[in-house]
Order: sequence, then structure tokens, then C-alpha cells
Amino acid sequence: MIQLAQIRETDRILQGDLEIRKLIWQELGWEASLEGISSKTLQQTIGFLMNYRRCIPCRKGWVIKSIARYRVEYY
Repeated sequence: MIQLAQIRETDRILQGDLEIRKLIWQELGWEASLEGISSKTLQQTIGFLMNYRRCIPCRKGWVIKSIARYRVEYY
């Protein structure tokens, strides 16, 4: 079980450095010195209590219609 002090420390770490936010849950646990706590437990606890979640960003951005048409014709 994760203690409240550990949750606060993890939140402090997440608020500090933007590079930390790119870590997977297991790496975040290592960074926050949460030995013995599974990444799934960390995800459920931090995600539920602090409303944090990870998502995979979109790789392609929005394009204008003429470029989109050209892409369709090209492929």
C-alpha cells in the first residue's frame, strides 16, 4: 500500500520536471523510490487519487484539405 507521504512526493516529482512525465509507471516508481510497489498499484493509486493518466500522443497532426487530398492521391 502506498502511504500518503509517498503519494505527495510522487506528485511533487511529477510537478517538477517535464521530462519525468514521459516515464512509464514503473520508471516513475523508481524515480520516487517506491520499492516494492508494483507499477499497476502506482497507476491505480496515483491515477485515481490525483487524476493522473498516461496516453499515447498522436503522431500525425492536423493538415489542411489540399494536403490531405494530395496524400490520398499519392498513396
